[in-house]
Amino acid sequence: MSDPARDPDEPADAVERVDDASATGADDGAEPAGSTDSTGRSLVRVARWLGIAIAGVLALVAAVNLYTTVGTLIGVWASARYQPLFRAGFDVVVLLVAAAVVARLARDADAFS
Repeated sequence: MSDPARDPDEPADAVERVDDASATGADDGAEPAGSTDSTGRSLVRVARWLGIAIAGVLALVAAVNLYTTVGTLIGVWASARYQPLFRAGFDVVVLLVAAAVVARLARDADAFS
């Protein structure tokens, strides 16, 4: 059956596309289902940064405790003659790990922006 409102020169699928657009609610001005407003995104971003800050403080406390504990262990297990060598070696390892973490964070800095 032919639709009297449809132009005979217009392709048949054009009417279907218009009907599909109105069926999905695209004409009512509502945002698509997968999108969020800017307030929702900013709250998620604040929550993410707050979580990172809390985890960072906890990691800092744990790192300081580990550092002092390893220093104490070096004092107990290594003889007095070799303690400076072990402490220097441990400090170098800590600095290398810290440099690797900073480099990784600098490379991935745009992941959180």
